Amino acid sequence: MEGNDQIKEQFHRIKNVGTIHDIQVFKGVTLGYYDLKVDHWKGEEMTPAGANIIEINHCQKGRFECEFINNSFYYLGEDNLAISRVSDKKTHSGFPLGMYSGINILIDLDQCEAEFFELLGNFLVNTDRLVEKWRHLLPCKIFQESRQINYIFKELYELEEAMNIGYLKCKVVELMVLFDQYKIGLATTHQHFGKGQVEKAKHIRMHLEEELDREITLAELAREHEISESTIKRCFEAIYGKTPTQYRKEFRMQVAAKQLLETNDSVSEIGMQVGYLNPSKFSNAFRLVMKLSPSEYRNEKKTQ
Repeated sequence: MEGNDQIKEQFHRIKNVGTIHDIQVFKGVTLGYYDLKVDHWKGEEMTPAGANIIEINHCQKGRFECEFINNSFYYLGEDNLAISRVSDKKTHSGFPLGMYSGINILIDLDQCEAEFFELLGNFLVNTDRLVEKWRHLLPCKIFQESRQINYIFKELYELEEAMNIGYLKCKVVELMVLFDQYKIGLATTHQHFGKGQVEKAKHIRMHLEEELDREITLAELAREHEISESTIKRCFEAIYGKTPTQYRKEFRMQVAAKQLLETNDSVSEIGMQVGYLNPSKFSNAFRLVMKLSPSEYRNEKKTQ
């Protein structure tokens, strides 16, 4: 195995965005670690231009929004993996939860040397078939949570601090074996949404964060935005990882938690501010989200 001194790597710390750690595993194959704290980003730094580059993304935390040139949006959630062609993507990337950490693998089919394909052949990977699959992606294929995939990426995340290029090569080859033989574990999903649907879902999120002292029904939001309730649910959950009802409930509790620490208002007063007229129901809802009662939360956090 090659030693750490032979690793070609770059570490980027981007102001107000986060960090990117790129490692060249083979010529034409780059593995990147991303730790970002931002909502939107023009991602030229993330992915170079190229008509013949395959991009693989695995989400560890947060959510990743990717817009394609046909104005369709795909969403990657925790422990999901996506394969796409760089030529089909727009440079815009979004992170709906305001943060994202994950691994990105770029395979430049024009730059890859014989070493990479020879290694794959040694593991009985049909490289011609694999490349042909990549060339005919629909612009994006998303693999839902898979034990085999997550096992490989768990080890890759652990490797970042103790880098070993030989082991990295093994993990990349192992991943290619899975793709070639379709031993993925669970079915793929092609669910995507149009730009208009995404814009409405994001506008609905703004509504859900306003007027917390009154009820807002899904039917009301559907009528206002001229979209079906079922589409709202599917699109909203794809973007934010929660249904509108779950999102509003958790947001209410986050606002209540902030009020508990920053004001001297009583628990019942804070409950009313976030839409709970019954103090007992507020306490129960708060405990479900924050794992402590409002009083326990206030006392514990203020003494830390």
